[in-house]
Amino acid sequence: MNKLFRVLILLGVFLGLGISCASAAHVVSFNPQTVEVQPGSSQNFQIVMDEVPAGLAGFNITISVSDPEIAEITAVSFPSWGQLPRNSSFPSSSVWIKTVDLENKVVPGNTNVLLGTITLTGKKAGTAYLDVPKTTISADGGSSINPAVVKGSLSVLGDEPPVVDKESPVINNVKLSSSAPETGDSIVVTVDATDDVGVTSVKANEISLLNQGGNLWKGSITALEGTHSVKVSAVDGAGNVAWDNSTSYT
Repeated sequence: MNKLFRVLILLGVFLGLGISCASAAHVVSFNPQTVEVQPGSSQNFQIVMDEVPAGLAGFNITISVSDPEIAEITAVSFPSWGQLPRNSSFPSSSVWIKTVDLENKVVPGNTNVLLGTITLTGKKAGTAYLDVPKTTISADGGSSINPAVVKGSLSVLGDEPPVVDKESPVINNVKLSSSAPETGDSIVVTVDATDDVGVTSVKANEISLLNQGGNLWKGSITALEGTHSVKVSAVDGAGNVAWDNSTSYT
């Protein structure tokens, strides 16, 4: 290429101009495309063009964030092939970056060409979308590249409230070793109790039963004179309690 002609092309890029000419379809996208971060955390996004069949002389592009209350651009960096790099100030919700390929390091046929890297910092819970609303990109020879843009997104996670267990255990079954004991006899109580998180203790008439593995709990109570219901309780880790007084002895 005539050196003077190439310099004129590069100057056109830097001045935000371009030599108008039809071009093949190109795609500019963000890598990664979607990311989740905590408030105050940052994430780098590369801006990549899928292919440059006619090479790349230089570019001037604007990157924007849809909601500056959720995230903002806090840093930019340029590819190693770029020379005379310039950018607007940050932090900001919109930043332009421009550079040129004076040494012809990006050659026709290159794929996944890095245009730059931006750093986004999350501010508050929500999702902000990344876009490239303005592009002035020139191929070798001066033709304009008018790419399609695949938007990216940054989701800032909120302070999620702790999960509160409000569900009580379920006492599925209570069995007594004898329903007609003599006064003073030992009665073995077996309880089947379940919970969505886990049963931590089971009692019969305020006597703690021992876990036998799985849902079964077992222990002994002393028979009193007369007819008595056995008061069974099951407690989970959140302190929810279930009661069963349906089993009795005489």
